[in-house]
Amino acid sequence: MLRRLRLAAALSCLLAALTVVVLWIHSSRWQDTLYYVPPHGSRIYRIDTYPDTMFIGVGGWSPGFAQPAFSLSADPASDDRVEDAFLGFKLATGPGYYGAYVPFWLAAALPAAIAALLARDWLRRFNLRTLLVATTLAALTLGAGQAARSMTTEFYWRPWSLERPIKSD
Repeated sequence: MLRRLRLAAALSCLLAALTVVVLWIHSSRWQDTLYYVPPHGSRIYRIDTYPDTMFIGVGGWSPGFAQPAFSLSADPASDDRVEDAFLGFKLATGPGYYGAYVPFWLAAALPAAIAALLARDWLRRFNLRTLLVATTLAALTLGAGQAARSMTTEFYWRPWSLERPIKSD
């Protein structure tokens, strides 16, 4: 049971690393904003992508900015670069928010390393079939990244809203 749980955790970490790689490729043309506002609306948790870096932060909630929901939006990327960053890292704080700029290389390498550590027993039995699966997975990731990069339309996606409908008596 523990072995299956470790393998599931390793696959989840690998999927997270592949998702970050797709976002990295996509960020060359599009700036994505993913934010989550819980039902109580006390905070906004957000991830913004910029060329070569992503911002991960938490801020205060203002009713005019966002409604309680999980939302994803994309706009054409600007040429703005994060300045005064050390190896791509930069802490950002302001009135009501705090976060950090994290380089994509670290955001992709960290879950991939965790996945390799969790699946170390499985990696010892590396054979030609495993190499074919890994190559196919890499090709699918790069293909998904290129498809995401070549999108030509802006989008705003709100899959579900946390607002409850007002009951009329």
